[in-house]
Amino acid sequence: MRIKTELEQEVEKTLNSLEGMHSASPGPFFFTRVQARLYKSELNIWERISAFIARPVIAMAVILSIVLMNSVVFLQQEQTASLAEQSDQHGYEEFSLADNASYDFENQEP
Repeated sequence: MRIKTELEQEVEKTLNSLEGMHSASPGPFFFTRVQARLYKSELNIWERISAFIARPVIAMAVILSIVLMNSVVFLQQEQTASLAEQSDQHGYEEFSLADNASYDFENQEP
């Protein structure tokens, strides 16, 4: 019996807490703005561009082209790095001279 009266009291408290509530209502001119948007027939340039880019085929094509360009640049950098290493090795051989006599500044006379 005691549990039943406690439960009834909780229900009454809950119902009393809802007395001051009002129903939700939209802001002023909401219906007018919705109607204007629904009957708007002409799209501006930004809406057209965003609608075109938002297509899944276009989005996937852009992503794939970016990945392809990155891979091409990466492969070209590897090739140029290997060519630079080869040219550096050959370049040092060209400048190694055995004639160093012109740089000897020792005094030959006693």
